[in-house]
Amino acid sequence: MMRFQGSAMHNERGNKISLRPTPVWAAILLTVLAISPAYSETRGATLVVATADSSEKSKQAADFVADGDGDQEEINLAIESLPEVGGKVQLMEGTYDIKKVSGELGGVLIKRSNVELAGMGQATKLIQAASQETNVIRIIGDNVGNITIRDLYVDANRDENPLGEGDPNVSHGRFEFCGIKAFCARPGGGCDIEHYNITVMNCTILNARRLGIMLEGRNMNVINNTIGNAMSDSVEILNGPGEIRGNYFEITGRT
Repeated sequence: MMRFQGSAMHNERGNKISLRPTPVWAAILLTVLAISPAYSETRGATLVVATADSSEKSKQAADFVADGDGDQEEINLAIESLPEVGGKVQLMEGTYDIKKVSGELGGVLIKRSNVELAGMGQATKLIQAASQETNVIRIIGDNVGNITIRDLYVDANRDENPLGEGDPNVSHGRFEFCGIKAFCARPGGGCDIEHYNITVMNCTILNARRLGIMLEGRNMNVINNTIGNAMSDSVEILNGPGEIRGNYFEITGRT
């Protein structure tokens, strides 16, 4: 019988046994670390993003710190940096300046499955910069699902983005100017497997040039949000099934 005391090992007589590192012990240790959840990607990961006006405490805790100009870069990098099994991107308090990514259909882009994008309620503001004419958050890609967007304040800033008209002859062409949009393809395109299991909850989405929230796919959920001043529908689910529940609709401007 052996027992541990502090960092040493003793036998049943109380005699100290020396444990010198050997290749065998090293191999065993590496094997344990390799299969331990704390050292693997099986539990996903959490990456933290702060911005220019976040508190110093938040900046110190962050994996990425944006500078207040084109903050979608750090947010997108955090999403892309999650392990293969996915995980959570936590946006700390502050105002995030969101600009359109060149050649893309939005500012914040989610092109992969198993992502949670979370804020700190109305303290985490995503504001579309002027003259971007895009979706603030765009989910896109074949067979992309298990996405949760929660606890964010999203302002599509339509007054400074007045040109969101699109091509009325192309499917979805007129609807790439939303607060949050999920559609698997670009306008006029399609995909083999549509989106699935997408939830937007506890968010505030305001001032969209088109829809506040537009989700297309299976099991789409819009729960407990505040949505207002969209120039088209406040919220729309296509295909389904889906659920729209517990939302508050506030109209204080032109729709």
